[in-house]
Amino acid sequence: MLSDRILFYGAGGRGVVESIGVDNILKDERVIPAGGFASDWTQVAALQGGRILFYAPSGRIVICSIDADNAIKDVTVFPAGTYATDWTEIAFLQPPAKPSSWAVVLIKFSDATTAPSYPRERFTEVFGGAGVGKFNMVDHFWEMSHGTLDLSVSRVFGWYTIPQKKSDYTGSGANPAGRADLITWARKAAANAGENLSPYADHVFVITHPPTDLFGGAGLGGVSGDDRDGAGMSSLSPALVGQEMGHVYSLDHSRAGGVEYRDSWDVMSNRGLYMAPHPVYKELDGSGRPIWRIGPGLNAANMAGRGWLDASRVWQAAATESNRIVDLRPLHSRGLAGYLCARVGPYFFEFRVKELWDAAISQPCVLVHEFNGNQSDLLPATNGHQDLRTGDEFLRGNPAGPTGTLVQVKVLNIDAATRTARLSVTRRP
Repeated sequence: MLSDRILFYGAGGRGVVESIGVDNILKDERVIPAGGFASDWTQVAALQGGRILFYAPSGRIVICSIDADNAIKDVTVFPAGTYATDWTEIAFLQPPAKPSSWAVVLIKFSDATTAPSYPRERFTEVFGGAGVGKFNMVDHFWEMSHGTLDLSVSRVFGWYTIPQKKSDYTGSGANPAGRADLITWARKAAANAGENLSPYADHVFVITHPPTDLFGGAGLGGVSGDDRDGAGMSSLSPALVGQEMGHVYSLDHSRAGGVEYRDSWDVMSNRGLYMAPHPVYKELDGSGRPIWRIGPGLNAANMAGRGWLDASRVWQAAATESNRIVDLRPLHSRGLAGYLCARVGPYFFEFRVKELWDAAISQPCVLVHEFNGNQSDLLPATNGHQDLRTGDEFLRGNPAGPTGTLVQVKVLNIDAATRTARLSVTRRP
């Protein structure tokens, strides 16, 4: 929920930025001289991602954001001589969430002979503010973006009956034009009902009855329906819809060993091993299998690729480190104090536990990713484990040699009870 970075500033204009550990001991102190200010992106990143801090000799503080056009916005002013005294006040250093509304359009083909599987209210819960706290898509993207995206203002439109029959749909991965046609049909149906979807741009998600396809793409939108796979899971499940909506945000499929769909701990490799039964929508199919599933979560590399990883909660290794001890908290547990990710050169280290969106993973673990070509890649430990456990080691380079590039990260301990993973980091340029 909030950062563990604390800003103290006094009437003289001198600032101190530091962290507070789980033992309440202040550390990582950074002193900023009186009258200084954040003048470039390197300095800004050390404070709070895209948030800029200006402070004057009088002790007056301004915190703001700067957009792509270099315009100042989201300004918060603190009077001279004040300081951040509690976690609520520290929240002012966090960038505000970005409203990211979606139009969810429910359409029926003209030859539909059955009623939709679920009432309209189910869709308003799954996609909108009415379902917050029920593991819906608002919750999913709020947590996977570290509070950057707010989908609670999304709206559901329809049901609309379109003139096309289901057989008129010809879209597929090999026929993207046919997929675009389907979204155009839904947009036209909404327009005929007096609704203007143009403000939503490509944030249009179409639900068809009967179901036809499952896809998503940037600049296009997404489509799903209540189709059931061989395991009885509905294509309306957040486990699947999360990937398709993720594609609209330009997320690509995650990889392991350079192969797509092989990262079982990431939602962008869906239909993997670690999808959990939905804790709220508990319907079962005729064979007693869960119809609705959630998870797993989004990995840190993918989050960083979208600008969603909270930079203030990332421990950044220096060029040289020697057995540096770093404690991690679960990646998506922003309400816990401490680091949520460690960055060592190009590698992202994250801690995941068996809870919430990750309830189905086999055990608490540390995952290692890198991010190249808009895709994350899961990297194994030296013993081949994809999910690093206590005693496992990630190694790049030769630790026995006196020179040469080296990254050596050992998992010293994983404590599920305290939700903490302890790493030892050694790095050589």
